Amino acid sequence: LASEKAVKKYGLQAEAERRAKEEAERVARYESHKYVGKVGDKMNLQATYLYRGSFDTIYGTTYVYTFEDADGNRFVWKTSTWLSLDEGTIVNLKGTLKEHSEYNEIRQNVLTRCKVQEV
Repeated sequence: LASEKAVKKYGLQAEAERRAKEEAERVARYESHKYVGKVGDKMNLQATYLYRGSFDTIYGTTYVYTFEDADGNRFVWKTSTWLSLDEGTIVNLKGTLKEHSEYNEIRQNVLTRCKVQEV
């Protein structure tokens, strides 16, 4: 009986520790991504291409490109333009800051009218 209580007690303690660790990791991940500049600012930066997503609309396919700068800040560009980039490619990214948003608890800087050039 005493060992059953110990298992329940330490099992709950281990679960609480696991949840606290996950919460600390989530907060650290959230804090590592910052908003950059003010809406309307012209951005000119060097960034790493992370990945591309896409979705279909009545106007055609929209591609969502995600980039990250050296400080870990995320930049997102939604466009109908297809770019043939490999993940991890370093690019010069020029565009206008359209908005600051959040996706899956990650702060992101949404750009528009971008020009992308491989370094």
